[in-house]
Amino acid sequence: MMSHVSKRFEYAAVMWGGRDVDEFVKTALNSFGSSMFIMGLYYRRPNWAWPRWLRQQLEPVGKGFEPAQLMPFRNIHFKDWGMIGTVQGVNEAMIDPSMLFAVRRNIAFEAWIYDGSRLYTPGSHGSFRQYLERPGYPVIVNEWDLGPVRFTARSMVANRSGVDVLLVDFRLTGLPGNYVVYLVTRPYNVDHFVEVNRAGIEGDGWFITVNDELALTTDREPTQFGSYGVSRDASEDASLGRLNSELYVVDELGWAHAALGFNAIINGDNEWRLRVRAPLDPLRNTSHNRLLIKSVSDSDVNAELRNWDAVNDAGGFSILVSDSSIGDIVRQSMANLVMLWDGGKITPGPLIYHLFWIRDGSYMATALTMLNLIDMGKAVIEELLRRVDLSGYFKAVDFDVREYDANGQVLWAVSKYVQLTRDHDALRKWYPVIRRGIEWLETNREVAGDESIRGGLLPPSWSAEDTGPMDHHYWDDVWAIAGLRELGKVLKEVNHEDYGWVEGLRREFTDALINSINTVRSRLGIDYIVPAPERFADSAMTRVIAVVWPTMALPLDNPLVRRTLEVAEELYG
Repeated sequence: MMSHVSKRFEYAAVMWGGRDVDEFVKTALNSFGSSMFIMGLYYRRPNWAWPRWLRQQLEPVGKGFEPAQLMPFRNIHFKDWGMIGTVQGVNEAMIDPSMLFAVRRNIAFEAWIYDGSRLYTPGSHGSFRQYLERPGYPVIVNEWDLGPVRFTARSMVANRSGVDVLLVDFRLTGLPGNYVVYLVTRPYNVDHFVEVNRAGIEGDGWFITVNDELALTTDREPTQFGSYGVSRDASEDASLGRLNSELYVVDELGWAHAALGFNAIINGDNEWRLRVRAPLDPLRNTSHNRLLIKSVSDSDVNAELRNWDAVNDAGGFSILVSDSSIGDIVRQSMANLVMLWDGGKITPGPLIYHLFWIRDGSYMATALTMLNLIDMGKAVIEELLRRVDLSGYFKAVDFDVREYDANGQVLWAVSKYVQLTRDHDALRKWYPVIRRGIEWLETNREVAGDESIRGGLLPPSWSAEDTGPMDHHYWDDVWAIAGLRELGKVLKEVNHEDYGWVEGLRREFTDALINSINTVRSRLGIDYIVPAPERFADSAMTRVIAVVWPTMALPLDNPLVRRTLEVAEELYG
């Protein structure tokens, strides 16, 4: 039995990129152990302050309930958070509708309210509303309605001396009384759980620190403070209206967190206010950095809002569709693109996906250019072109992974930029690198193997890694076709001598793709397209639809593609 299991592990490791078997097993066991740890904590301490998205997944009454044996300790169903940042900054903050503020992967915080007899936490109490103050500007407003009181947060990001800082203005209004507002760091963010080994309170300026980095500070001096680990969560003490007054905690199990408490008095019609400053960029706990964060002011906020004025003015468009909000959505999408633009590199997201991928960069560069943010789009194109290696392969991401959709995507993005801007000078400047990418596509086509492969498909690769193990993914080939087709249009327009070569190569890739699809269909007796010659129907068929959009490698009305979409919907919709 053990040899059978080990053979399965070995085969699984080979399928998933040829990883070392020991490392593969270690990773799987560590992931399983971490999930068991969280599950055990939750069921033994259900009254702790848990994230709202986790409660929704683990409690049968939750609309996103998942059976516990699936160990859903990642936010699967409730990814409706907002993102804010600056025009030039590298990092962004994420804000969950239930008022969990994530400023970095391992630093997040939320607010709790104690009314003298009961502790209210966002994971368990009240209703929430989150909205943009103004489309196209990253200023987010959160409202937490607890009935007798309402807690409102207005969040924006400013920059001081090259450091991006989240500013959150809290307001407590409602029934007069004496309350305690707690600010607490959490060992999870809007997406998943994290390990935090050290947390504490820095009395000089009243900062909370996480793993020796500055997490947050406030404009008021707290009346309580505390630091906690896995043996006791801060919510247990806060439910009694007091914290443990410990300055620092080390927790080898990764549940370290710290809290500040503030007396909040509401008299008559007045409101209680608190401003929080939290650096988005990693900052060590030094006196210089503490002074820097404390100095961020409204003037820095206003300066950043002027930067966003310039971005919105540069877009130079308006959209009105009856009473539709489409125009606002497009404008905010532009703001999100700009926040994720990092001076040339651009990332698909602010957390685990905070990496510069060619796949996403090609889409995003084109979107920036189409929105008339031409300089930003061009900067991304030039970063894509810098990713070429000596062989002519465009490296898909900063770490070592074989994803052979990258070359086609670079050609596609470059060509779209030239088509939109008519910047033929840039094309001439870039063309030596572009040509190396074309040569790589030509020389790396398969000429061996069975009939479904040897017609000229690209080699096995990770492709878009969510499609599964190393196979001859059609996704790679349709991007090669799209890149060559769009480049051919540009070269024809300028009468470039390589036009005939590029167009001929595109036809060869198209013929190879169609031949492979038909061979596999005949072999399997099916009337749809599978993701790769080695595969049967599976959920990666959704990637096959790229054969018509956005690549248009086959005609939009192709009945075979229509049937593939129908089958994918029947099986996985």
